[in-house]
Amino acid sequence: MSNIGWRAHELVVLPLAAGASAGQRVPGADGKVEETGSLGEVSNDCAAGVGDGIAAGAVGWNTVPLPPGQHELVCNLENHYANGMYRELLVS
Repeated sequence: MSNIGWRAHELVVLPLAAGASAGQRVPGADGKVEETGSLGEVSNDCAAGVGDGIAAGAVGWNTVPLPPGQHELVCNLENHYANGMYRELLVS
C-alpha cells in the first residue's frame, strides 16, 4: 500500500456477513470500528503487518490470503471510517 495522502492511513481487511454492505459498521467512542475477525492489515511504515499507520508518502505491505466472499477494506485510524474510508472487495 502506498499512502499518497497528506495524513497517516492503514488498510484492514474485515469479512462482511452475507447481505451486508461496506460502510455499515458503527464506530465506537474512539472513532474506530471493531477489528475482531480481521483477516490482516497493512499499518507499518516500510514493513509488513501491524504498526501505527502508514505515514504520508510512505509504503507498507502484507500478504493476506483471502477466502472467497465479501470483504471490507477499511482505514481504522480515528474517524477515518466514519469519513468514508472503506471499500467493498469481492473475492471469487
